Amino acid sequence: MKKFYIKIAIAVVALHLCAGLVIGQSTSSVPGSRLLAEAHFYVSGTSLLANDSSSYSYPNSSTMLCNEKLSYLHSAGWVLSTKSDYTYNSAGNLTYMQFQNWSTASSSYINGGLSFYTLNSAGYCIKDSNVLWIPANSAYRDNVRDFYTLNSAGQITDEIYQYWDAGSNALLNTYHYVNTYNAQGNPLVMLTQDWDASIHWMDWARTTYAYDASGTKLQTITGENSPSFGNPLRLVYQNVYTLNADGSIASCLSNLWHSATSSYGPSISSTYTYDTAGNNILSTDQQWNAATSAYKPYQEYVRTFNTHHQMTSQTRLIWNGSVYDSSSRDNYYYETYTAGIGNTSAGDARLSLAPIPTTGELHIALQWTEAQAFTAIITDMNGRLCHTFSAAASKEYTGNISLVNLPAGNYVLTIKGEQGGNISRMIVVQH
Repeated sequence: MKKFYIKIAIAVVALHLCAGLVIGQSTSSVPGSRLLAEAHFYVSGTSLLANDSSSYSYPNSSTMLCNEKLSYLHSAGWVLSTKSDYTYNSAGNLTYMQFQNWSTASSSYINGGLSFYTLNSAGYCIKDSNVLWIPANSAYRDNVRDFYTLNSAGQITDEIYQYWDAGSNALLNTYHYVNTYNAQGNPLVMLTQDWDASIHWMDWARTTYAYDASGTKLQTITGENSPSFGNPLRLVYQNVYTLNADGSIASCLSNLWHSATSSYGPSISSTYTYDTAGNNILSTDQQWNAATSAYKPYQEYVRTFNTHHQMTSQTRLIWNGSVYDSSSRDNYYYETYTAGIGNTSAGDARLSLAPIPTTGELHIALQWTEAQAFTAIITDMNGRLCHTFSAAASKEYTGNISLVNLPAGNYVLTIKGEQGGNISRMIVVQH
């Protein structure tokens, strides 16, 4: 079951970096469900308007490793934005990523950036390097680089972050992160340092963690920041948690440090609600009102989950003084796959669609490993059926679908083979 545990809530850096890009798979769900597409909306007046979306594709029907991500922006219609391609080693660890930008001038993708990941023998990432394409030079240039030192559990104990400096034409030290953990693997101190003009590391921020007598349940987080280089760290905030019996967070009080009184004062009060499976379905935040010396409503996040404990929607609501109004909404769409079947499974398919975005007619080219009949289903982003058709058994299929009657927007095409093959893609219709 997926719990909103403290170690997730505070985003502890560490664990198996670059150990395969698993998109949409919750940390505790069973294999068999992977992210197909996501769409993000914002509210303008009383209307929920599209902002951006992404679709994900996979090398075959039996893996949860994403090999391509296409992103779209909604600007006077859906337009392509970026493309990311991923490469893995034989153990399923991410080793390479290529990022490209869509050029409206050439109606094609152009170079954007590359990321390389160096792994140790245990599969943990110990170095990542990112380069950017410079059109004027027709070549890639260094951009950022990270070096990681890990403990035996794969947690980051030391990280050096470097950023490209145009003045010196070199990668220069920028940030240094030092992390310590207790015997249970929980964080104790996370220290951030900046590289300054005197060419040495200066403390910039520090977060400390306190636990109860059992040593496993986090009770407080305290943050400190340096207001400027050379000045000592000063207290900034404190989070105090209460926990449910299963270790999930029941509530959190965030307090800010007031130097005038040398004490913490209330800032945000958060409470968390879970369903019977342990999924965090509601988060409610209230702000402290100094005038009334009481908390007042601020915002809520309402979430839904599928049977794999993967989030299918998240709606943000903002308090308007009397009721909560929707502010934004994120939708996530998944597909099932058959885990543990090799790449030569009869269920595997290769699907090509063109053009995307389409103005009305979509060309489909489909190849199966073994001949099989299939049914194609097109649904909108709310899951409503928009179009369906079937084809007789064959290893290769080509055809055109007329979409002129569909309103402009994002849709999901799912092809289901009679032998169990299942492949999906997001399509974009523009008129």
